[in-house]
Amino acid sequence: ALIIDLMKRGHTNNTHTLMFCLGLECGLRSEEIITFPEKYIIDTSHIPKHQKRINVKLDPKDMRTKGSKPRIVPIPVTLMNKMWQYSRGTRNAFIEHNNEYAPKSLFVTRDGNTFSKSALYKACINIGSKVGAHSNPHILRHSFATYWLLAAPPQHRQTALLKLTAVLG
Repeated sequence: ALIIDLMKRGHTNNTHTLMFCLGLECGLRSEEIITFPEKYIIDTSHIPKHQKRINVKLDPKDMRTKGSKPRIVPIPVTLMNKMWQYSRGTRNAFIEHNNEYAPKSLFVTRDGNTFSKSALYKACINIGSKVGAHSNPHILRHSFATYWLLAAPPQHRQTALLKLTAVLG
């Protein structure tokens, strides 16, 4: 909520914020965030209001995954909606600057190029400092795992841990 508030007030870069949220809310690795394909983004306007997450299959044919293994990751509908808006607005505006090559990845720099891992790390560190926390993509992944387990009722934590291992890959 702090990060979205910073974004609304113009204190963070929209692209950086969405990459940060993808790490924190979905547990993606840095290489998965920077290669996350635009084609995975869907319009959420037809999703039932009660549905909170959308399962997305990360396919190594489309993006980099550890060990080139596919897996299914639940993405919050609210985050998917923000990424949809980004892909139709900010991303398209950035790609107009680079007519020769449009990357497959969702997140692009102002010049329309794919992000590097070091740029993602810098963005996470910058956002973390604004909310008063040390941050990098791997810490976001750990935070995701911690929140996942804490959200499970104590009697279901073992099942939640098994599901978490599949989600994290």
